Amino acid sequence: MLRSALKDVPLKIDPDLKLELSEKEEKIKQLEIQLRQNEETQRSQEQTPVIDIGLALKRSAYHYDQEEYKEALAIVETILEVDSENVIALNNKGTILVKLDRYEEAIASFDKEIHCKPKDIHLAWFNRGNSLDELDRYEEAIKSYDEAIHCKPDYHQALVNRGNSLNELDRYEEAIKSYDEAIHCKPDYHLAWFNRGLSLYQLGKHEESKESYKKALELDPENDFYQIIVKSFE
Repeated sequence: MLRSALKDVPLKIDPDLKLELSEKEEKIKQLEIQLRQNEETQRSQEQTPVIDIGLALKRSAYHYDQEEYKEALAIVETILEVDSENVIALNNKGTILVKLDRYEEAIASFDKEIHCKPKDIHLAWFNRGNSLDELDRYEEAIKSYDEAIHCKPDYHQALVNRGNSLNELDRYEEAIKSYDEAIHCKPDYHLAWFNRGLSLYQLGKHEESKESYKKALELDPENDFYQIIVKSFE
């Protein structure tokens, strides 16, 4: 039977900067042209280079969407050279570093973001927890998830990932409680039901585990993996 819980890791790059698929190619061409024009103007006027941060963030988001993570990282690092406390760039830098499996650096970026006290600080704590979890630093991850939940009590993704870290520490009863809290916040959250089933199975509560898995499948009937797990009980 499955041992490791499934993690909820939604897209964490600032959603306001994402481009619609139908617009991407045209938008990136326009962004590249505008950025080149800005650079040429600056050179002609012999001024200290000034970056258009809004355009640069959009350009970085485009590269992120294309899975061109090194290109996306180079752009946000340029932004941070100009504005070291830009919380969107700090968040996006950390997110990109995670994609590159550079978790320690990602944590440092999220720490800087938290220090700046952004409006959506819960997201920074959540991202930090995910990075710590990837490094198997589960106790620290739980503390970060706790901070995220403190800032946003109905943060069901953080409740699930907190449960996953508890699960890795064999603290199954606590994990189930965390999944139950996530379900209370979002009853149709199939991932919470599935991981709850995993913890129940580890406690030897196989019938309850089966019912939790079945509920996950009911909520996400096209999920092939869920189908396999439920069928394994037959």
